[in-house]
Amino acid sequence: MRKFCFNLLLAIFSITLLSEELTLKERYQASRREFTDVLKAETYISVSPLLFPRICLGFTVVDTLRKQHTSESTLYFHIFDSFSATKVYGFTYRYNQFFSKKKVRKGLYWLVAAGFDYAQWRALNLFGGESNRISSICTPTLAFGLGYNFNSHFRIDFDIGWKILFSNLYFSYVW
Repeated sequence: MRKFCFNLLLAIFSITLLSEELTLKERYQASRREFTDVLKAETYISVSPLLFPRICLGFTVVDTLRKQHTSESTLYFHIFDSFSATKVYGFTYRYNQFFSKKKVRKGLYWLVAAGFDYAQWRALNLFGGESNRISSICTPTLAFGLGYNFNSHFRIDFDIGWKILFSNLYFSYVW
């Protein structure tokens, strides 16, 4: 029995030595190449021209690892400052998923956004004019929406939800 176990271990050991496996360095290079093909980081800028026109700056990570759809995760800071009466600042995480079953980022996509907004404004006097009293509010943001990507860079999207402004329209550029 001992001889049988020894011969079996010797056979398994020799098979593992003779088999062609990747070295540790080759495994690392292959996994790094797959990772960079799957995830890409890009810069994000957008403008919202509605009631409080905002400028948004952030970055987007594109994930093509999913079997059928391409998705994006965007983290951005947005700001509106009238330099006198009203200021709106915010920080938002947004998730986009494209409807296309190809590994391209063109066409229609849905989005979910979560974050917070901080608004500050001067209160109005009942008899006209501005008062010296400043009011502010900080609210969470949760919005859902649709967007359309015209090419891999320019897009337009609309969201609606619970935030300082009920809905918003964004024109954005990703590179």
